Amino acid sequence: GDSVSVRFSVRSPEVEEVARVSGEISEVLKGKGFKVDHGLQIATWNADQDSQLVGDLLQAYKDTTGNSARLGATHGGLEGGTVTQALEAHLGEAVASAAIGPEINNPHSTSECLDIDTVPRFYGQLKRALELAAIVSLIIQIIYQFFLYFL
Repeated sequence: GDSVSVRFSVRSPEVEEVARVSGEISEVLKGKGFKVDHGLQIATWNADQDSQLVGDLLQAYKDTTGNSARLGATHGGLEGGTVTQALEAHLGEAVASAAIGPEINNPHSTSECLDIDTVPRFYGQLKRALELAAIVSLIIQIIYQFFLYFL
């Protein structure tokens, strides 16, 4: 027989928002006679804006550019929830995390590309962030725990 399969990926840094939107989509589809399966759920997270990690990253940006950075959610940051959740489960405690990187244009499309001009700037920011003691100890701990967890 004929069939139609539709896949949605509801993403948000807020767990409640993912649940709300997923529920609304499910109700509409069920009302039209579709079978609904929720499959894989991506972990969500928000960077703790008051954490030492975020403070150090903001300071590194200011130190290297002379400007103040602004915090915001981006497409690329959502996968951090999966890594953060795994580390927290393994460590049994909260882990500070943030998503940083050079600029990517048109992600997940045939036009996806790295803005190469942003790589040297990002490298300088990352280098400065690593010079800040809180970042160094945190990154060492995260890398160590990550390898312990996955090896």
